[in-house]
Amino acid sequence: MLFRSRFGELAGGSSNRCVGEQPANDAGIDVPIDVAIDAPPDAPPDAQACLGSAFLTVCLHSAPAAPLMISAPAPVINTDDQGMCTPTLSITGNANYCVIAATTISIDAKLRATGSRPLVLLASDAITTGALIDVGSHRGQTPETGAGADPSCVGGTNPTNGGGGAGGSFTGLGGPGGSSAGLGGIPGAIASDIATLRGGCRGQDGQGSDKGLGGHGGGAVYLIAGNRITIGGGINAAGEGGAGGIGNASGAGGGGAGGMIGLDAPTINCSSLLLATGAGGGEGSDQ
Repeated sequence: MLFRSRFGELAGGSSNRCVGEQPANDAGIDVPIDVAIDAPPDAPPDAQACLGSAFLTVCLHSAPAAPLMISAPAPVINTDDQGMCTPTLSITGNANYCVIAATTISIDAKLRATGSRPLVLLASDAITTGALIDVGSHRGQTPETGAGADPSCVGGTNPTNGGGGAGGSFTGLGGPGGSSAGLGGIPGAIASDIATLRGGCRGQDGQGSDKGLGGHGGGAVYLIAGNRITIGGGINAAGEGGAGGIGNASGAGGGGAGGMIGLDAPTINCSSLLLATGAGGGEGSDQ
């Protein structure tokens, strides 16, 4: 879907017509554009810039005016920082996403995004990547979580007496936790909102005084372009692995569920890996 511009509903004979169409007078007869009646000054804006499809449509206050080029290591994008995101007029379902919009987007150095909101990259023309887009969750990084990871999820049953934590669920059930003297964790339910852009669920912690922590779910990223998307650097939205039990016969953490990657353009070319897999659980302690 390309950007589109229309007159507002209060624009007289021009109502609901595309810019450049002949407007009609009150009798329904087309009249020259130069005598069309303007909308009242307090009417909603006549034009808006929208891009996307039924799954996710983003409408901006105005069409992007400049390109975005990332050719050197960029600061980590925090999707909770409004100053890093493009203001939007509306998003499908009133979703809370961080949108970064430009005429073209070129990514030739790693782009890392964290924060509670999924990331949306939007270009009126084309998106081209030669380096990694990373919204995955990774143990040892600060912060560990990718953009949009660990949304609200239906919990399962926690492990008992040194059992291992279950893996996080998303479009499928996470794996059950391992059992020893006690019971392993039972995973939570499959997500009910998979028709929206969102990340994967966190894995459960193991049980015990020296338990392993569950892995965070993978994040979520969606690319929208008016003409073309070319992916040459890969996209990572994978979940984080569960940590092993440390001691005292404590259980390990379950792995986080994989996140979500979306691509929307008339032409899409991909020559690299798109990774949104769930992670494995850790190993329990035998001490």
